[in-house]
Amino acid sequence: MKDLIMGNRKNTDVLKANDFQDQSQYKAWKDAVEGLRIWVSYIAIMVHENKNKTVIEDVKQMTHDDAYMAYRKVLSFFDKSHIKNVFGFWDNDLKSLLTFIGTYRKDANYLDEGQQFLPNSKDRFRKCFENFMADRFMNVSHESAEEIESRKQLKREAKKLRNINKKAETNRLKQIEMNSAA
Repeated sequence: MKDLIMGNRKNTDVLKANDFQDQSQYKAWKDAVEGLRIWVSYIAIMVHENKNKTVIEDVKQMTHDDAYMAYRKVLSFFDKSHIKNVFGFWDNDLKSLLTFIGTYRKDANYLDEGQQFLPNSKDRFRKCFENFMADRFMNVSHESAEEIESRKQLKREAKKLRNINKKAETNRLKQIEMNSAA
């Protein structure tokens, strides 16, 4: 399973039935990840609707165990030696899962209220989850928002400089052309 996940990391699609040797394993994988999506979405919605600290305590009591069991079920698809030091720190992993469980977007049922927090689709969550797993297996490090913005700023500045140099070269060529015409 680890090899399937890692081999599909650069693809934009989720793992498909023909990626698996056994179709029942594919269905079980889809069902397990869907079970995890449902429980993590419950947690995300409850946290979004948080009114006070007791709601967080209630969330932990009501969903934490079920979500954890769904997560353990997904991890059961992997050889224990593959996941031993990579997964299983539930609180950290849950925080990671919450980052891609949903987003704000328009919903026809709530047009008057504007955008709503909605869980991602089955396939979208599964692809994000598969990428998350692959990244953990490969020990990928990610850029912070500040690092990304800094890189983009450098790129914008380099583009401005290229445009200034291009204009200067164009003006120089025009000047040469005007001098040779005179």
